[in-house]
Amino acid sequence: RQDAFRQILRVAGRMLTMYAQAKAEKVPPAPPPIGIKQGSELADVLPSELMMLDDPDLEDLFLQRWVNSNLLIYDHKRKKASGKGPLVFCIDSSGSMTGQPWTHACAVYIALAGAALKEHRKVAVIRFETRPSEAVEVKDASELVTVLESLAKDYRLGGGTNFAPALDEAVRYITVYSRNADIILVSDGYSTVTPQWQEDFATIKKAKGIRLFG
Repeated sequence: RQDAFRQILRVAGRMLTMYAQAKAEKVPPAPPPIGIKQGSELADVLPSELMMLDDPDLEDLFLQRWVNSNLLIYDHKRKKASGKGPLVFCIDSSGSMTGQPWTHACAVYIALAGAALKEHRKVAVIRFETRPSEAVEVKDASELVTVLESLAKDYRLGGGTNFAPALDEAVRYITVYSRNADIILVSDGYSTVTPQWQEDFATIKKAKGIRLFG
C-alpha cells in the first residue's frame, strides 16, 4: 500500500514541477495605463524619462529621481483579484481505472488540490462509478492523503462509469457557495448523458460561473 502512495506522490511531484515551469514562463499582460504618476517602477517609466539615460549630463539626475521615486511613470488600472470558488474533483473509480489510470487520477488530485489549498480555496472529492459518493471536503493539506484513504475504504474499485450523477453531486456541493467554482472530472472512459441533462447542466454551469475540465 505504501508503494502505491509513493508512486502517486512521485507522479504528482512531476506534475507540480511542470506546473511551476509553465507558470514561470507565462508573463501576464500589463493593464492599460489610465494616467501618469510619480514612482520608481522601471517597467512603467515614460520614454521621455528614459531619454535622460542617453545623455551623460542627465544620467545622474535620472538615478536620483529613481532612488527618490520621482520619475514620471504610467499609472496602470489594476484589476482587483476576484476570489476563487471551490475546486471539486470527480474521480472515476470503475474497474477499468485499476492500476496506472488510478495512480495518475490520484496524482492529479494531490497536485491540483494541494495548489488550490495554498490559494485558500475549498476542495472536495467525489468518487464515482455507476453511483457517486457524497462530496468529501478536504479541510487542509494534512487531509489530502487521509481523504483519499477513507474513500478507498468506503468505495471499492469496480462498477460502471456514469458522469451525470457525479456532476450533479458536484453541483449540489457548489450551490452552497456563490460562483467561480471549478470541477475536475478524471476518467478513462465514456458516459452517455441525455440531451435534457446536458442542456440543464449547461444552464447551471453558466449561471453559477462553473468551469468543467475533463
